[in-house]
Amino acid sequence: IVVPASDDDRTSIRDTARNRGLRVAVRSAGEEPDSQSQVYVADAGTELGLWYRVAPIAYLGASISGDGTPRDPYEAAALGSAVLAGPNGKAHRDTLEGLRAAGAARIVRSAEDLGTAVSDLLSPDRAALMAGRAWEIVSDGAQGTDRVVELVGETLDLKGAA
Repeated sequence: IVVPASDDDRTSIRDTARNRGLRVAVRSAGEEPDSQSQVYVADAGTELGLWYRVAPIAYLGASISGDGTPRDPYEAAALGSAVLAGPNGKAHRDTLEGLRAAGAARIVRSAEDLGTAVSDLLSPDRAALMAGRAWEIVSDGAQGTDRVVELVGETLDLKGAA
């Protein structure tokens, strides 16, 4: 499943995959993946959360090449995907490093490293372990966020009563 960043990317991904002899289905063309599909271009734009839920592994595109801005790794982690990213995710470096240190993400430095990591994570127990660690990190952070929201609400209530 590939979620392109733009219409140009959709076309490039589709054409590249087809030129390599892969069977491609494109969501915006009304094509649904079937047992013969090898690449599904999920280009509806507003369904990224669905694909993170479906995919046991998420690679944050543009993070190896540095072309473009990769997505926030917490998005994938919060929805149950094991996270793979390259070293060029500057905007999310601290987040990614925290996930990596907890065993919830892997940094890949090349296309070959990405292939090796995906092959390793095709083992369901390995992907589940990594995704579980990611969920723990995100869930632990949610408790802190919930407490901050609660305190802000209490403070606003107190100011409103004064």
